Amino acid sequence: MARDNTLAKKAPPSYEIFIKEQREKGISRERDFGDISPNKLNSEQLRVYSAIEDNLRDNRGPIRLILIGEGGTGKSYLSIAIKTLLKNYGKSCLFASYTGASAFVIGEK
Repeated sequence: MARDNTLAKKAPPSYEIFIKEQREKGISRERDFGDISPNKLNSEQLRVYSAIEDNLRDNRGPIRLILIGEGGTGKSYLSIAIKTLLKNYGKSCLFASYTGASAFVIGEK
């Protein structure tokens, strides 16, 4: 039986092409999230944020966290809030993303 190549997925675009496409659509890394503040987090986000802040305050060591959820649930906002918190404590962080879009949004915050 012959393989149907019409269902084959296209290879993902290179990062440079992706960024160019995003900029053409008016999307930039400088996406305006407004004032990133713990006061604007919902209860689930605040629970995660507070656990990380407690860990930092008590100097308990490395934190490993996986954020999952559907679009629009606040993953990027929480990620940026966490990055800001870690920066305020003089800590570094590494974020990885499965999609280019989410990496692009949190990239330079």
